[in-house]
Amino acid sequence: MTEERIFEIIARVLNGTASLLDHQELNEWKAASEGNERIYLILKNVWDQKDSRKLTETERRRIARLREYAMTAGKHQQPKVRKSIIYRKVLAYAAVGIILTVSGFFAGLQWFDISREVKISEVVVSRGSRAQIKLPDGSIVWLGHDSRLSYPEKFDGSTREVRLLGEAYFDVESDVSHPFLVHTSGPTLRVTGTEFYVQDYPEDNFIETSLIKGKVTLVINNRELAQMKAGSKLAYSRQNGTLIPEKFEAEYYEFWKKGEYTFIDQPFAEIALMMKRIYNVEIVFTDSRIKEKRFTGSLGSDDNVYTLLEIFRRSSSTPFTYSMDNNTIYISSKHGKQKE
Repeated sequence: MTEERIFEIIARVLNGTASLLDHQELNEWKAASEGNERIYLILKNVWDQKDSRKLTETERRRIARLREYAMTAGKHQQPKVRKSIIYRKVLAYAAVGIILTVSGFFAGLQWFDISREVKISEVVVSRGSRAQIKLPDGSIVWLGHDSRLSYPEKFDGSTREVRLLGEAYFDVESDVSHPFLVHTSGPTLRVTGTEFYVQDYPEDNFIETSLIKGKVTLVINNRELAQMKAGSKLAYSRQNGTLIPEKFEAEYYEFWKKGEYTFIDQPFAEIALMMKRIYNVEIVFTDSRIKEKRFTGSLGSDDNVYTLLEIFRRSSSTPFTYSMDNNTIYISSKHGKQKE
């Protein structure tokens, strides 16, 4: 990660405009060395005006740069898609059957050629943005808000492997001799040519897979969990590793690809998570009764947040009010607060 990139991320974290992916990248950078952690703490302490000690000239320059980035963070919209190229040399010792895989975010990817350099493309989409990607084999991926997809520049091994964090709709080119694998934080999806949707956000309790066409096999730790058929949906529990069948709504995914998110009898708390990703806002409920209210409707990528909140307020049988402070929306009951 370049110095310019990390200063941009730190500036957004400190001024409260960072996305989930920004926080993840910052944590990875801090964990890489004690020096990185020290730089961050110095910058944060000065930002919070908690550090009165004498600074070195290098530290003063870093703080000046941080303030410069912070001043411009709100004036310029973040790129909707950030694409970076990462090189990793992967050695495979075929004689003893040991394969050294790329560490970190790419830990699930296995490249089967002997001693070669792998070029990885990574597409990162921030909150409030979406992207459509064409993979090297011609497969198409619709990448949702606050999501990340990594894949090799060329699929030249025995499999076609990608890694997903967030949500995406895949339309995979058929190639029986080169299976397509999607690695999530839970099961791996193994397909040949098909259309399916995956949702894997770290804050969610379940990893969801919906199969529109073809067949998908769910695998974890080399153990087959299930073979899915078209028109089915399964939710994998992070807590106990079980698979739960859920109702499949074919129309949902057609709308989803167009940037419309439908919901049927869903709790306000779950809808708020969708709004967080689509509109880049935080929603705080001060009354648990409001969180549990259920609604049916849709969210559009271009909808106005205030208009949507007003619709929810007018249609709710439990009266509530809302207010906004920067990017945080507070939703409260009109009849007093009930503790969470």
